[in-house]
Amino acid sequence: MSITIRRAREQDQAAIRAMVRKARINPTGLAWPNFVVAERKAVAIVGIAQVRKYDDGSRELASLVVDEELRGRGIAARMIDELITAEPGHLFMITTEDHAAHYGRWGFTVIARGRASPAVRRNHLMGSFVRIVSLALGGRMARLVVLERTRASLDSAAQGSSY
Repeated sequence: MSITIRRAREQDQAAIRAMVRKARINPTGLAWPNFVVAERKAVAIVGIAQVRKYDDGSRELASLVVDEELRGRGIAARMIDELITAEPGHLFMITTEDHAAHYGRWGFTVIARGRASPAVRRNHLMGSFVRIVSLALGGRMARLVVLERTRASLDSAAQGSSY
């Protein structure tokens, strides 16, 4: 199966919004110029990811979604590689606690929420609130954590990397 990773185009905006809505993740800041997409056979978008840019200057790797039937094939990793090549500096990320260690290969480490930028802290609180409401409605509750990727964490990841 041929999957191409490319920068998003304006005509991808509707697909980006649809994937975020279906995944039930944070729908704010969905500006297509911040995204890369995974495209199958140049017809269907099967994955999205962005670096969300905040007014306070901080940036967050966010909105990472791959169609359920294509997960586990390295598509998300390829999108992350593409984004961090274009955005090599300091990044935050919010993910569930059980997925946090996976992002160590890109130099992300778990930090205390208070060490994140104000914008990322707000997103973390909002996401935590939504998960609590979901639990009350019979859904699954996974604890959210904040990750950070700094120059020091990049150097450490490179020393322990096998690639």
